[in-house]
Amino acid sequence: PSPSHLSNYKFTVKVTRSTRSHVFLGFCTPSRDLRTYVGGDSHGWGCIGTGALWHGRQKVREGYGATWGEGDVVTCYLRDGDIGYEVNGVDYGIAFEHVGKKERRLQPAIGLYQKDDEVKVVEYDDRKEGKWNEDEWEGTIRAVLE
Repeated sequence: PSPSHLSNYKFTVKVTRSTRSHVFLGFCTPSRDLRTYVGGDSHGWGCIGTGALWHGRQKVREGYGATWGEGDVVTCYLRDGDIGYEVNGVDYGIAFEHVGKKERRLQPAIGLYQKDDEVKVVEYDDRKEGKWNEDEWEGTIRAVLE
């Protein structure tokens, strides 16, 4: 999904394969650099499974929430302009404040850093067009590096 304007949105993935927890989840603008990870430029805000928050190619915070990796279910949400995360049903609160108020065109983003890392999108909800779950829309994303 890539809505052009988001104010309240969430997506949930199950990490089906990850040896080092180097999976990034977050939001970005359409101007993001596809050659880098989520948060690897000034157009993205991302959390990696090791618990670090990234924006502008800088680690802006360590120790956010719980670390997560293979087998975990992670939700990334945009709520009233703020980005936050849930891991296995536990909400760790706001990770990035006022992003959606400054940037009007945000899109959900998933970045896989290690070869063969894999996530399965199990749910996404934009609160405008309804809610989809894994029975209706199934998407598995795998990193293939050369």
